[in-house]
Amino acid sequence: MQELTTLSTLAVEINLLNEQVEHHKNQAVVYAARTGEKLLLAKAQCKHGEFGSWLNANCTVSARYAQNFMKLAVDMPELLNSNTNSSSYLGLKQALELLSAPEDVKTEVTAKIEAGEDVTIKEIQALKKQAAELTKSKQDAEQALFAVKQELDIAEVKIDFQKLAVDAVNQQNAELKNNSQQIIDAKVSEARANVLRENQQAISAAQLQLETVQSQLNKLKSSQNSQIELGVKKELQRYSSEIFQSERKIDSYNRDIAKLKHVENGLQKS
Repeated sequence: MQELTTLSTLAVEINLLNEQVEHHKNQAVVYAARTGEKLLLAKAQCKHGEFGSWLNANCTVSARYAQNFMKLAVDMPELLNSNTNSSSYLGLKQALELLSAPEDVKTEVTAKIEAGEDVTIKEIQALKKQAAELTKSKQDAEQALFAVKQELDIAEVKIDFQKLAVDAVNQQNAELKNNSQQIIDAKVSEARANVLRENQQAISAAQLQLETVQSQLNKLKSSQNSQIELGVKKELQRYSSEIFQSERKIDSYNRDIAKLKHVENGLQKS
């Protein structure tokens, strides 16, 4: 296993590389990334919370630059293996400005540098601002779209509830209609039964009256025969008149009974 570089050796290397940053401004970003790589190794060997003190005591790099150099080594690892003789690099300040830039801005600026264009810090800042505004616009659009979707979802739920309410009302109307028809049928059946009962009572009463008149007629006829035998002509005429009247009543009762039976048959058929 490869032995870890000692902290004292790392301090020497960090200081030498930092000097290269100062002496090689064109390739400063490369040396800064390499310095950041060594700083990361040193930080890994320090106990928790001791790296800052060790840096101040052993290195010429400030704490702020140390943080930036380490971020360069992490975010731009391609710089670690770059050729320091090349001049197509970002300046250190441009590279540090790009650390907080989104990936699309980093890609755009890198492409311009590789094409030989000079990209200033202000241009990078402008690109970052545009990217931030674009991101904000996109977020606002997404929020607005989300709000619209929520409103649509709420509207769909309301429509579903309205459909359920309409279905419930239709069902209630159907039940009421069915119940109403049942009530009407029951009332008709009850009325028909009452008419049939009343007709039956009327027929029974007429038959009873008929029997009573028939009995009276039989008595009159018996009395008539007795009077004939006694030869009382006046009584015979009176009885004959009463018999005639009784026979007329019988005919009337028979007609009433026939009518009632006719009505009863019609109701039973309906």
